[in-house]
Amino acid sequence: MEQVPCVHCGKFFIPRNRSQNYCTEADCQRARKTAWQRYKMKIDVDYRTQQQPILEPSPINLCSLLLTTGFLKVILNVILIGRKQRHAKSNSKRPGYHSSPD
Repeated sequence: MEQVPCVHCGKFFIPRNRSQNYCTEADCQRARKTAWQRYKMKIDVDYRTQQQPILEPSPINLCSLLLTTGFLKVILNVILIGRKQRHAKSNSKRPGYHSSPD
């Protein structure tokens, strides 16, 4: 069998069968799976209804995930640092305000 270009990356490869359009690279296989899932969601009503709970995480699960990964703590720290910096800038512009006495 002769080499054919991969639909995703364009590299030439020897297909295992005539219907293989994607090479064996991980990115290309991921793209193949994503394309198949899009097609399935568009065409198959049963598949779409089964996947709906997976695609829409509940707020409880999302909050617990954020808390366990520490992501929420990082975001809150970034917000607080930004507030402190803005507060310091606005106080330094006030006339008669000095951060340290002379």
